[in-house]
Parts: sequence; structure tokens; C-alpha cells
Amino acid sequence: MPRDPFSIYTKKSGGRIQKRRIAEIDATAVGTIAIGSPSDYFSSRALVVALLCVGALLFGRLAQLQVIDSEQYTSASEGNRIESERIVPLRGIITDRNGVPLVKNVSNFQLILDGSRLSKKKDTAETVFIGIKDVINATPEEYEQWFQKALEQGQEVILREGVSYDDALKLMSTVRDSRFLKVQIAYSRQYLYDSLFAQVLGYEGKINATEYATLKSAGYVMTDEVGKSGVEKQYESQLRGVPGEKRYEVDNRGRSHGLLSTTEAHSGQQLELGLDIGLQQKLFDLLKESVDNMNLTGGSAIALDPRTGAVRALVSYPSYNNNDFVGGISQEQYDRYSNDSHLPLFHRAISGQFPSGSVFKPIVATAAIDSGIATPNTTVNSVGGIEAGGAFFPDWRAGGHGITNVYLAIAQSVNTYFYLVGGGSADGTFKGLGPYKIEEYAKKFGLGSETQIDLPGEADGFVPTPEWKEEFKNEPWYLGDTYHFAIGQGDLLVTPLQVANYTAAIANGGTLYAPRVAQAFTTIDTNERTEVQPVVLNQQVASSEAISVVQNAMRQTVLVGSAQSLKQVPVAVAGKTGTAQFDNNKKEHAWFTSFAPFENPEIALTVMLEGGGEGSAAAVPIAREGLKYYFTQ
Repeated sequence: MPRDPFSIYTKKSGGRIQKRRIAEIDATAVGTIAIGSPSDYFSSRALVVALLCVGALLFGRLAQLQVIDSEQYTSASEGNRIESERIVPLRGIITDRNGVPLVKNVSNFQLILDGSRLSKKKDTAETVFIGIKDVINATPEEYEQWFQKALEQGQEVILREGVSYDDALKLMSTVRDSRFLKVQIAYSRQYLYDSLFAQVLGYEGKINATEYATLKSAGYVMTDEVGKSGVEKQYESQLRGVPGEKRYEVDNRGRSHGLLSTTEAHSGQQLELGLDIGLQQKLFDLLKESVDNMNLTGGSAIALDPRTGAVRALVSYPSYNNNDFVGGISQEQYDRYSNDSHLPLFHRAISGQFPSGSVFKPIVATAAIDSGIATPNTTVNSVGGIEAGGAFFPDWRAGGHGITNVYLAIAQSVNTYFYLVGGGSADGTFKGLGPYKIEEYAKKFGLGSETQIDLPGEADGFVPTPEWKEEFKNEPWYLGDTYHFAIGQGDLLVTPLQVANYTAAIANGGTLYAPRVAQAFTTIDTNERTEVQPVVLNQQVASSEAISVVQNAMRQTVLVGSAQSLKQVPVAVAGKTGTAQFDNNKKEHAWFTSFAPFENPEIALTVMLEGGGEGSAAAVPIAREGLKYYFTQ
């Protein structure tokens, strides 16, 4: 039978269907069960619309999650399941000009605490370091300090380095499941020649907070090693290499579940220096013997190639063992170095500033000839000294040297000649260069400023002027000041490197180069070698005619002058001795600067002994033996 459309049917508990007329339904049910009235119709329609709106909102949010925000949530998901491990690159090896290694990298183990995983609320030193206390001998205070340091920095912190192989194995087993601790292989420098190259090579050490602030943008972290001095610092970016990375999938306890990818590290470039290990060793030994036997403060020896500015030897004595600084120097050892009156940490060859004495005279002679103040034939009569302003300015020889031209003036180091061509006569009958012209040529030859050698810590030296004396000494500039200036005394200060560099400029005909210790770089991955190009500071410091006159005058120093023992060298040598007064004229520095072979120079060599006395007696023998070695090996 068809059902009555105006009736509703309910199922009783017994299973029978009961028919009820709409009119029989209780009034309280109207609008919730009955569908027969107009108000009931509109209420149902509103419900449908509401459901459609909610569905649309849910669909839109789903689309946003799947399409618009998918990258954000994917990244967050990967951040939770992927972690990276930094691969430290091998630092570039440094060699001499012939490829002899001067350093090597030594592998070791480090215990690392990762501060980025620490929680100030959840973690403590006690929970983090549990399990390693049987291997690492540290106090509770040290553990707490390590914990706080890592927490503060929020990155990896080295707890122990140089961990032995056996201890490293124990630690690896202990920290295998730790989210915070790990053992990794690292590398440190070993310098193969102790103090021989210490001032040149410098050393590397742990990055400090100041260095990190500067270098973090280049990808450095607080566990990195950086060059602290010497070429290790100068060429940090080339020697460092490029770190690599391993990416692992890990669970929420930090345990690895497989290697996902590896980006290989790239070793630093190999640095080939222009220094010759044999010549460096020879000059070091000669300096050491003289300084030790004469009980001097120290000495320097510099050899340059005048054709390019390449440094062939750069010796400061005494020196230090740069291996003492690898991994951090003990306070006791550092105090020994710092309190040593001979200043072994001081790179005196490039940072020491001394009165030059007579090795300055070739510059004054060049200035006089180049400016027309004198000619090669200009002579003065040396009678033992000259008077000016009521003062007497002596020659080193009491009776004088007689009639003197520029050649004899250089060869015999005749002060009177340089008094006159430098300052002129007191009565005005002979016009000299004057202080400003001497200053001009001193600066043309590179004095008063850095030579721009590729090493940190170079000193400027000092070239005095009348204005400087007026300002700082509150005194006028006298003619006697010019006389002192002209013979390399007074307030003039030079570095041994500056003397070697202007000697090289005279040797090569007048080109002033920036000295370079680096000769070439080799990229390990490609074996591509890039040579370091010469850097010209002044193409022609003076006319070739003036330079030629001074070259020949310096040759006379060896032939008939104060350095005749250099005739023993198997090639022709030119040079200039110097004896520079200091300490209120009570002591003298010994200088000798030279170049060889005279006809086609390939080496300029300068020797300086602090407090060594006369240059001809103390410095010349060292130069002689150094040049003999260079030209016979």
C-alpha cells in the first residue's frame, strides 16, 4: 500500500511501523522534525548554505597549506629531520721557491659541544656531560663553564683538542647517542723549521671573538683556525680552503638514520714563497753567530731580487718557535718570550726603526746629481770636518780624506762631502740640497712609508722636516740639522727592509718595487698555478744617469773603500757601509747594503746588527759569506 505523504512513520521498539498524522505531533517538535510548514522550509535552507560556506573555507585553507605555504612547512619539516655536519678543509701547504715544504697539516681529534641544541630550561651540565667524565679529566667548574659558553654562543664549542686516538675511540662510543656531543677529526699546523721562518710564516690559532665578528660573514665558525701573523695571516683567504658539508636524516633524539648528501671540502691553495731555504738558513746562522758572540740585542738580513722585488731571504734574529703557538701557547712560555730583552717576537727586519747612518748616503748622492747640485766631477776638500753655527761636524777620519768627488765620498764614506752637497756651506758659497729636497728624494726611494711588503706589521720609518721639529721639539731647524740629515743621522729612522728595497732600486736602474714574499699559488683541485706579479711603486726614482753614477760609486766601496773583503765573492759586488750612532751617540748600529753581480744584479742584500759597531767590521763579513753562499750553491 502506498504511504500517505501527509503522514510520518516511526518505528517502535517491537519492530512495527506506526503511522501518525501530522496533526497528532506534539507542538514542541514543530520546526525540528516536521517539514510541512513554510518556516520549516527556510530553516533547512539556511543550514545548507552554512554547510556550503564552511566547506568553502576548509577547501581554501587546504589549498593554502598545500600550495601557498607548502615551501614553508616543507622547510620546517626538513629542519626537524635533517642536520648537517661541517667538513673542515685542509689548509694550503707553504713551500720555499723550490717547492720544499715549510709546514704540514697534522690530524688530531676534537671533542665538540653543539650549543645550538642546548636548552636553558631543559639541559644542565650534569645531563649533557654524563658518560664522558671517565674519559675527560675536568672539574665540575670546567664542565659548567663549557656548558655556559656553548649555551651563550649558540654554536659548536671545542672542549678538548689533541685528544689521543684511544681516548677518541672511547669518546666516540660514549657520545654516539648524544644530541650535544661529538668527536671529529681536525687539523693543526706543524712548522718544520722551528724558528728559521717563524717571523715570515707566522702561525695559526683558534679564532677569537674579534676575528669572528669580522669573518663570520665569510662562513667562519668559532671552532675554526685562522692565521694570526705572517703569511698565515696575510694569505688567510687563499690558504683556508672551502668547507664542505654532510647532511644526515635524524630522529627526534638526534640519532642519524642515513647520509642524505655530501658536498666535498676544497683544500686551500698551495703557497709558494720566493724565499730560498738555503740562503735563509745561511744568513740566519751567520746572524746568530755574530749576535750571540758579540752579546748584541739582535740583527736582520734581507735579500731581494732587484729585478722583481721578490724576497729571497728575510731573517730576524733572535726568533721564536712558532710551533709553541699552535693550539694555544702556555702563559709560562709566552711570559718567557715577552720578558726576553732580546725581543724574539719582534720582526725587526720589517718593524724595527733605526737611524740609518751612512747607508743613507747613496740617496743623497743620487739627489745631488739628479738635481744638478753636483756633477760626478764636483769635488770638496775634506780636512777632517766642517764648522757651522759655532759647531764642528767631523769626518770619521781625523785628518780628513783630501780632495773628494762622489765616487770617493761613497767608497770612503766622507762626511764632509755630504755635509756640503746636503746642506751647503755656512757662508753660502756652496749651495746644497736643503732639507726639503733631501726629504723629497728620501720619499721617492720609499722612506717614511711602508714598502707594501705582503706581510702584516710593517713600520713606516720616519723622515724629519723643519715643520715637524718646530711642532714637536719647539725648536727651529738649523743648518746642522741638515748636515745630520745628509749623513743619515739626526731624527731619520729606517727599517732594514726599506734600506734593502732602495738598494734594489739603485741596483736595477731606478725602479722601486713592493717587496713580495709570495711567488705563486697553486689550486689543488685543478693544479692551476698562478704567479704573483711584481708591483711597481715608482717606475723611475731618478734619472738613469744619476743612478749609474751612484752604482759605480758603490762599486768603489768594494774596490778601494770600506768593504774590500767582498772581493772574495766570485762575482763583482757593489755596496755601502754604515755606522749609525744611537743612545746619545754612545753606541753604534752596524750596517752594510749591497747588490751583485754589479753588471747584471740579481740580488740586493742588506745586513744590520743592533749595537754591532762599525759596519765594515761587523756587517760586511755576514754579507760576504751570504753572497759567497748564494753564488756558489
